[in-house]
Amino acid sequence: MFDGGFTLAAAEQVAGADQVGPEAAAVALARLVDASMVVADEAPGNGGRLRYRLLETMRDHGRASLGARGRAADVARRHGVWAAGFAEAAEWALRGPEEAAWVRRIDTELPNLRGAW
Repeated sequence: MFDGGFTLAAAEQVAGADQVGPEAAAVALARLVDASMVVADEAPGNGGRLRYRLLETMRDHGRASLGARGRAADVARRHGVWAAGFAEAAEWALRGPEEAAWVRRIDTELPNLRGAW
């Protein structure tokens, strides 16, 4: 569902890690990185945290797989909930001392916010 890469926390929320546990999402993501199916980058302005991305062919395959299993709508809904939560946090953060950092975060997440819209 992510068009512009994602953090582990975002992946956990969208994947439904609350249902299977956050460790399961982290382990699954690590396996995908090890198999070169997901790329891990240290994104500038991301506080040294890793940001993950998929090649377009992998994203297409993932969406098709979700659709075939009847899970696309549920995952899209969770992606929308994630985006709404991010936007709400950004609204408040842009009024405080972390404004510059949040402008960078918004710029980074803009493709994902557009995708959720």
